[in-house]
Amino acid sequence: MRAYEGSNEVQPYSLSDFLVDRAIDLHFRIFGDPEVPTVMHVTHAKAGSTWIAHLLARLFRSRCAPRGENVALDHKLKDHIFEPGRVYAAMFLTRGEVDAHAELAGARRFVVIRDLRDTLVSLYFSLKVSHGAGHRMVDTMRETLDTLSEEEGMLQLVNHRLHRIAALQASWIGGDDIVVRYEDLIANPAETIQSVLINRLQLPVTARAVSRAVRRTHFQKVFKRKLGDKNLRSHGRTGMPGDWRNHFTPEIRRQFEQRYGDLLVASGYEQDDQWASVA
Repeated sequence: MRAYEGSNEVQPYSLSDFLVDRAIDLHFRIFGDPEVPTVMHVTHAKAGSTWIAHLLARLFRSRCAPRGENVALDHKLKDHIFEPGRVYAAMFLTRGEVDAHAELAGARRFVVIRDLRDTLVSLYFSLKVSHGAGHRMVDTMRETLDTLSEEEGMLQLVNHRLHRIAALQASWIGGDDIVVRYEDLIANPAETIQSVLINRLQLPVTARAVSRAVRRTHFQKVFKRKLGDKNLRSHGRTGMPGDWRNHFTPEIRRQFEQRYGDLLVASGYEQDDQWASVA
């Protein structure tokens, strides 16, 4: 994978953008939103899932189903029957789990993945600091992580929590599906999303609409700071690719490579295991 070279500057969401959006929203409120094919946005935690879900909601409005497991009764996606003609965002599902739903056989889908090392670091700070309390798993993990050093805490996640995300990534790599890297979304958001939604999935949306939706939902608009400006208390802590280098100790590198090194190569984030030996 090429080295990350920084994100393109995203223009601010302007008054003219707001007025255009209001006019379009009014139009579709009166005449109804255009029909869409069944669309699946498949991803995993800490890979921009909230951002892309908000962006899809801006573009397709009432055609978007509740995101993730919220679409299903009692949050049981396994038993849920997906309706046709809806956009399903932020589905944390493996290929096998999607394929188990016969009603999704013809769905158009795209998958967003992130460097598993950055995913680990983001997950660590989310569980330890920024994720809202009240969820049993989060509360339990926070209690555990509070007793551990940063290195010990990340190794706890490497060995006991990251396997589900790794399995999800691995299941989608090497097939015919559109797999998009979070890093490319950050570097060129409008162009990457236009390529996926318009050129490849051929959805009924314009390039101008995508650009406005990017300006409205981008990190800078939501969190009121630039990518890379760190806020440990924010669910969008930094957003910048490559932050794992600031947190991986030699021991984290060694254990991570041992468990997930093959996946880093398969997903295109590394060519070999040499990264693990760099101090």
